[in-house]
Amino acid sequence: MNAQPITLSLEFQDEVTWVRSMPGLELSIELSMPVGVGALARNVLRHAPPSPLEIEQAIELVEEAVMPARVRLPAALQLFSADQLLYGLASEFLGEGHRTIAAQHPSGLNLSGPWGSPIWLSMDAVEALFNRLIARSEGRPEAQDRLPVDSAHSARLIMVRELLHHWALSGLNSAA
Repeated sequence: MNAQPITLSLEFQDEVTWVRSMPGLELSIELSMPVGVGALARNVLRHAPPSPLEIEQAIELVEEAVMPARVRLPAALQLFSADQLLYGLASEFLGEGHRTIAAQHPSGLNLSGPWGSPIWLSMDAVEALFNRLIARSEGRPEAQDRLPVDSAHSARLIMVRELLHHWALSGLNSAA
């Protein structure tokens, strides 16, 4: 019998990234990972777009933080993020074929509060965005792809990609 996934909040900060219990959840989880999007943007992703080497260095730093953190979380989990920059990437730069607007989170949690319509960011959608970032880092002109490639957006995209990949998650919900 499969356990119902627990929805956890993914919160980006300057020096750390938090995974916390959503309000009203019986299980209390508060996990910090020692990599934050601000520090990643400042210290590694120094160009817009970031260079391929910068992207690879950022991936290594994120992997070092997220891989050991997984064992401290429930086996069945889903992530939710109310990060505005991540939501902007999802809502403006994904084609309709990659995103699903959800009136209600798959776990039954109602996310129709003060945020915009929640968007399910599947692993495939995140990979599509990441591949666009790679193409920009390898020289695709902005005129051909207006995906934001500044350090703040790039750091979030890399963080989410690595979390989904290393935690074996099919995606995450995003709202702003």
